[in-house]
Amino acid sequence: MSFLFKFITNWLLKDPNIKVRSNYPPYVEAVKRFYNDLIPRITDLQRSNSGPIIAVQVENEFGSYSTEVDHLHTIREVGQEVMTFLDALPTANFPSMEDGSKLFRMIREWSPEFPLMVMEFWPGWFDHWGQPHKGLDIPAFEACLSGVLDAGGSFNMYMFHGGTNFGFMAGANYFEGSHYKPDVTSYDYDAPLSEAGDITPKYMRAREIILEKGLKPQGKIAVSQYLDFRTVLSLKTPITSKEPALMENLDYHQGYGQCFGYVLYQAEIQAGTELSFTDIPKDRAQVFVNGEEKAVLDWLSTDKKINLGQISGWNKGIVIVNNFNLGRYWKVGPTRTLYIPAPLLKQGQNEILIFEQHESCGTVSFIDAPLLGEKVVTKEVDSACYPTESV
Repeated sequence: MSFLFKFITNWLLKDPNIKVRSNYPPYVEAVKRFYNDLIPRITDLQRSNSGPIIAVQVENEFGSYSTEVDHLHTIREVGQEVMTFLDALPTANFPSMEDGSKLFRMIREWSPEFPLMVMEFWPGWFDHWGQPHKGLDIPAFEACLSGVLDAGGSFNMYMFHGGTNFGFMAGANYFEGSHYKPDVTSYDYDAPLSEAGDITPKYMRAREIILEKGLKPQGKIAVSQYLDFRTVLSLKTPITSKEPALMENLDYHQGYGQCFGYVLYQAEIQAGTELSFTDIPKDRAQVFVNGEEKAVLDWLSTDKKINLGQISGWNKGIVIVNNFNLGRYWKVGPTRTLYIPAPLLKQGQNEILIFEQHESCGTVSFIDAPLLGEKVVTKEVDSACYPTESV
């Protein structure tokens, strides 16, 4: 084991008959007391409660130390008394794809629905006192990592970042018929990031393989449905006022108004009425007459004239993915893409809503690199856009 007594508390050894990681009643009772204190502390942090914990491992490499399968059932039952979820999935650890392919086949035989998961993908190994420093050469590392990804598997790299067994915390290994093997203080593990956090050639190669074999962009997708602007308006109750009100003064959100977004001002006017602006909008104004867009006025129109132009394709608006607002897009550039963080997406169906202020081109494209515009490189940061402040 890599850590002193595998984190099991030493006071259990006061019992001369103790057998840890078994159904020995005093040990099971100690586990129950520990779980009854620990699990309520993490229940709200589970993924089922929108927390960061997506899974819990109740035993580690148990099959290498014992064949008492009943103990795993006992631990599972103890956990279910307090846990909101506790599903078991078979995973695999292996040193090469020759062994990995056999284990993946076994998992598929149990159930085609189980994910292929390498819970400990080993980029190297730990060392024992008095023995040579161990490592895994890069070609062998490449072959195994590529094999897992080619098989559609996932992996948890152990270790990705080397570490240190400070103090007296280094563990030891002992198997029947072998010698006692104490671990050294360093837990560098020949990992992609060294014990000190330095990038290694193995890190760079892992990065290249993951980029090469990662998910590919989906390409173009046609817009399948749309809502007419007037239909969207019918979903909101309007506020009536004699004069146009600032969005911050609108009686929305429990009287706190609106601090960003869109506001639609409507009025009935007589034919031949002249519409004029006394100042340039701080943002942007679109003018509609009887539901038809007639003009745009924005801060780019410094002469206060109406900004008329041909509109084609996606022009200006926002994109919402699974109820998360990605932000604005605008054809004037320089940015031509919107970034979608991976956690926003889910397996299966995802919802993409586009609020287009002008005209749709009917498709959206997914690519694997941002289009941020042509870069203009300068020798210093352009600070001219910041106003002068006085103290």
